[in-house]
Amino acid sequence: MTDKHSKKAFASLLAVLLLSGLVAGCGGGSGGSGGLSGEFPSVRFTGSLSGYIKVPVSSRSVEAVSSTPLANAAVTCSNRQDITDENGYFQILYLPVGKVVCTVSKSGYSTTTFSAVVSQGINSVVSAPVYITAAGSAILVDSFSPASGATGVSSDGTVFKVIFTGSLSTSINLNTQATLTASGFSITIQKTGGSTLTINSSNALNYGTFSYTTTSVSNDTLSFTLKPSATLTSSGLKTLKSGTAYSITSRTPPSNLAGASGESVNVSTGVPSTGSFTTQ
Repeated sequence: MTDKHSKKAFASLLAVLLLSGLVAGCGGGSGGSGGLSGEFPSVRFTGSLSGYIKVPVSSRSVEAVSSTPLANAAVTCSNRQDITDENGYFQILYLPVGKVVCTVSKSGYSTTTFSAVVSQGINSVVSAPVYITAAGSAILVDSFSPASGATGVSSDGTVFKVIFTGSLSTSINLNTQATLTASGFSITIQKTGGSTLTINSSNALNYGTFSYTTTSVSNDTLSFTLKPSATLTSSGLKTLKSGTAYSITSRTPPSNLAGASGESVNVSTGVPSTGSFTTQ
């Protein structure tokens, strides 16, 4: 464990001790000085947050983007800040309990935001690395959902996601036909031993809608959500069936996406065009 981690672990332990009784013990009695309770009125309602900041290098596989740690990046949450160490690690103490919005910044890199939930009296860990891209570099595909081989996927209102390593510009509105046509979007789904469904830029708006959502950092995910099965059936369109295995035989994410800070978006390098899933 590095000195930085040791010091922060000690500080976290101290915070927990304060939360578990020290503050309450000093706050009793009317007319008293207030002690720690008066000096630190919000300590008993705080926790800490830690995680890792990384720079994507290449999308070598859809399941694990290649990346390197980013040292000396400033991570700011609720006006409290930490600087990442050589492993890209940060930990911020005494954050308010609940959802916090954090900013990652470093000279030469595009500023990134992410949100997390802080729990009282413990260290909350950001489950996945937060990616930040070098200014002018491309945003890459991180993963797809459903992941290849996924089971228990809903057959009604199915959501297909492309998750990226950075924030996307929401000004690219794929729910307008002209923008969608220019995107080259396409996905072909085949029922095992059965029929094929192709959704592309010519018919996608009949089948569903696009939206930008958040997985790790703000608007890093492009989602395509199928309309309810009853709606598709009433329009004479194909639907996915429950308890059925499907193969994705081809997949082309939209090519006209852009990063929130003007970065280019690479949707082809190292990204598999096939996959599979089973509905519940």
